Amino acid sequence: MMFTIIVVSYNNKDLIGRTLNSLLNQNFKEYELVVIDGGSSDGSLDEFNNYKLLFPNFYLISEPDDGIYDAMNKGVKYASGDYIYFLNLGDAFFNNDVLLNVSQIIKKNYMYAIYYGNIVWGEQVINYPRKLSMIYFLFERMVCHQAIFASKSYLLNYPFDITLRLCADRDWLTRIIREGALYKKIDIIIAKYDINGASSNYNRYNVDSIRAIRKSFGVLGVIIVKVKRFFGKILRSIKHVCSNKFD
Repeated sequence: MMFTIIVVSYNNKDLIGRTLNSLLNQNFKEYELVVIDGGSSDGSLDEFNNYKLLFPNFYLISEPDDGIYDAMNKGVKYASGDYIYFLNLGDAFFNNDVLLNVSQIIKKNYMYAIYYGNIVWGEQVINYPRKLSMIYFLFERMVCHQAIFASKSYLLNYPFDITLRLCADRDWLTRIIREGALYKKIDIIIAKYDINGASSNYNRYNVDSIRAIRKSFGVLGVIIVKVKRFFGKILRSIKHVCSNKFD
């Protein structure tokens, strides 16, 4: 069994070392690295080429694309591995045994479209649920792709919707679960998530999230989400007032 690790890049030279070193240090070596660069002009290509000789299976494609998810779709088409993992620049594997541990689990249970674990977000461990329901996704929850190892066939048959700029991964997961894809939660921390990435822009994310909800759940879903957000804002305000009162 082989993994394909896809790294999407655009003018992020300073993040390359952190991410690629976490891959180089993995004790499991049955993987290929596919880098999809959007035509960087900051010296990223020179930095990638410095690493090229360190990886036995390294493929670098640099050309303009239509955003993160277009680049991710492109990477899938180049992939040869049985399962694909997207390692964003700035992110890093949690420890050196992540690929080894995941490979052993997959070999024992080789029947699932996706395997997903947990991630570290800043200083907090995000522990995802074992059951992924449509209600879970309706309430704007998701398993981020840094936690997921996905079969190549599902990524080819259900490509990311590139009209969604920040929420296409949640949309993808919602679609395949709705279509009956088998999934398995594994009790492993997969990655340390870069909290300064694109999706950390909450205003842009909230707008794109509404578009994703409308696509998956229609107008009623949008109404439910807006009501949820409204009451959530009120509760946060109450908590803020109470915390200031008793400080």
